Formats: sequence, structure tokens, C-alpha cells
Amino acid sequence: MASQQRRSIHTICAGDPQKVYNAYQAELKTLNALDFDDLVVETAKLLRTRQLLCSQLFDYILVDEFQDTADIEWEIIKLLGSVSSNICAVGDIKQSIYGFRGSNYRLMDQFAVDYPEAHIHTLHTNYRSATGIIAASERLMSFSGTTPSPGSPGVHSHRTDKGVVAIGRYESDADEAIAVALEIDRLVSSNTARYSDIA
Repeated sequence: MASQQRRSIHTICAGDPQKVYNAYQAELKTLNALDFDDLVVETAKLLRTRQLLCSQLFDYILVDEFQDTADIEWEIIKLLGSVSSNICAVGDIKQSIYGFRGSNYRLMDQFAVDYPEAHIHTLHTNYRSATGIIAASERLMSFSGTTPSPGSPGVHSHRTDKGVVAIGRYESDADEAIAVALEIDRLVSSNTARYSDIA
């Protein structure tokens, strides 16, 4: 039955993105379902209409991976924290990876504008990665356009080993995943590393 539905939707929608979207929305409505984007949008709508009630739900709000927050998610956070203003956001502009999904790393700077009394704590020590890995990533990120202003302090490693940077080129994400799995297997099989050593 599901394959028949897929074929019929494909036939109806062939080549027309608006038809695909309309069919998708109709199917969601039929199933009384929401997708992830709908959950975010509907939450924002609810909070806008019941702001005072909803802003009293939480005394404290912690947002991890804040660099990957979208504008509408930032609005939700601010609505939830509008009474207490006890919002803690943890993030690293250099680790922003979800721009294609609407995240806005510039919200890291906007946080201080929206909450001028906020205390900013910048962490410069990396406890996970070796010095060579940190140096290579800092150099690479200097070309990204998302790094803080030139001259801002960088990150240094707590570890003393240099580490090894390996560069690979793969035809697909599946090929990359297989290569990573094989390398992990090689490291563990040769007693060079344990699974718990690998992030």
C-alpha cells in the first residue's frame, strides 16, 4: 500500500516542487502529524500567544551547540526566558555546521546584544585534541569567514602530543564512513587505540 501511495504521489508531483510540497502537507494533515520544522514553527506560534504563561515554565534555560541555533529557535529561547532571563548558551562559532538547515552562527554575537548584562566566558583550552589537530583546524578555519576578528585569542591544546592530521577524499558519505570504520578497526586490532579512545 505504501509503495502504491509513493507511486501515486510521484505521478501527481512529477517535476513540480509546489505539488510535492502540497502533497506532503496533505499527507501530514491526514496523519495528524508534524515534521521537525512544523514542531519548531508551531512552538513559536504557541509561545507568542501564551508568552507570559510559557515564560514561567522554566527558571533556567541551557542551550548547547548554540552556534547551530536558527533565528526561530532563538525566538523560542527568548520567549521561554523572557521572565527570568536566566539563559546559558554554550557554543563555538568555529563549529557551526548547520547553516544549510537555517542555523545562524551570528546569534553568538546577538546574544550579547539581546542580553547586555550577560557574562561571556571564553574557553581557550581544548582537552580532547592534540596540538597538531588544533593548529590544523585553526588554520583551516581562518579561511572560513566565520572566525572571530583577527587577533582574537585562539585555542590551545592541554595535551602535549602532536597528533596526526589525515586528509582523505571520498566519492560519497558512505565511502567516507566505511574508511573511518576501517581505520578504527585497524587502530583497535593493532592495539594502537581502544574504542574508548576514539571520539
